[in-house]
Amino acid sequence: MEYMSTGTPVLTTNLPGMPNEYKEYVYLFEEENVDGFFEKLKEVLGKDKKALELQGNKAKDFVYNYKNNQVQTQKIIKMIEE
Repeated sequence: MEYMSTGTPVLTTNLPGMPNEYKEYVYLFEEENVDGFFEKLKEVLGKDKKALELQGNKAKDFVYNYKNNQVQTQKIIKMIEE
């Protein structure tokens, strides 16, 4: 989430515990081996600058709007009240 909040496109493995809602905002290695890393790197590095900026900004907006401290605090308060 920290990387996503910078607006820089993120390329990552499918981390254990990563919520599905994050996956549309990052580039994921489909296969975690040398060939899989190579292919995904080639794909992402082949994208034009505008596409990468758009993906990075979508991730940044997602974090800013849905994962900020106020939203997360409200979830905790709601959980306590229930």
